[in-house]
Amino acid sequence: MPKRKRTKLSEERELRRKRAEGDLEYFINLTHPRRLLGNIQRDVIRWWTASNAKEHQLLLLPRDHMKSALVAYRVAWELTKDPTLKILYISSTSSLAIKQLKFIKDILTSDTYRLYWPDMIEKDEGKREKWTEREISVDHPKRKEESIRDPSIFTAGLTSNIVGMHCDIAVLDDVVVRNNAYLAETREKVKDQYSLLSSVETVNAREWVVGTRYHPLDLYSDLIGMEVETYDELGNVILSVPLFDVKEHAVESAGDGTGEFLWPKQKRSDGKWFGFDAEILAKKRSQYTNKLYFRHNTTTIRTTSTPRQSKEKSSNTTNPTTLTNVTDVGISKENV
Repeated sequence: MPKRKRTKLSEERELRRKRAEGDLEYFINLTHPRRLLGNIQRDVIRWWTASNAKEHQLLLLPRDHMKSALVAYRVAWELTKDPTLKILYISSTSSLAIKQLKFIKDILTSDTYRLYWPDMIEKDEGKREKWTEREISVDHPKRKEESIRDPSIFTAGLTSNIVGMHCDIAVLDDVVVRNNAYLAETREKVKDQYSLLSSVETVNAREWVVGTRYHPLDLYSDLIGMEVETYDELGNVILSVPLFDVKEHAVESAGDGTGEFLWPKQKRSDGKWFGFDAEILAKKRSQYTNKLYFRHNTTTIRTTSTPRQSKEKSSNTTNPTTLTNVTDVGISKENV
């Protein structure tokens, strides 16, 4: 295959390209100018990309706060900066992961993106190295220079076989959902799948986890409790620090619709509204036949277990339909 010629960018375009590679928010605005970001989304972006950010980050937000879109933008951005990356994208089901990959593919193949990064993706789909609904490989020359074998992005559901893959970044996007959160057996299956990641991650691999809390004994509880130990020359533990940096917020600060909203309702230039207010929250609440599901999707949950504890027993199974008091599942109304 003949080597593709690099396209020379104008000086102004080059400046915008460099700025986008150094600033995730600017990258989003450049590639998708109609995307409306609120203060919470900007705060997440700053937290993700801070100079002292940990390799393992756990973001827990209520539903409909753009966390999945943000992490997809982040994947596209990181791959743009380093085309040699190998990224595993896991969702609760394969179909959801495929949907997210489609979103990322649309970013990488847009006319605006191609204007600034013409070497990333072959315009002719038939000439691309790999371009399927489940995995893609970018066509940047650096991949060939480094002899990268694994795809740039490969997707998986919780039941997918990922043995044999290698990744530099593992993205877990909404792996805890209502269907697997409320039974001890299904919670353990989620945790077992997570345990497989260590076998496919490269040294110093990063983990980006985004999700919504449903149960105090879910996978996110274990991630919050994980610690890394450091040792002295005699092998004695001298320090234990959390593995994950955690950012967790409730939909609003008071817990009853009267507080400060995490993403206050705002209007885009075309008149379309985004975000939340008391009226929107009340409407969503009215559509839940089981109000406990609503509370789980909008509030924070106290973590009550750590990975040092033994696996749950079936007798500890908590079914939300049997709970009469929200405090029974440790829901906190505080905005963390």
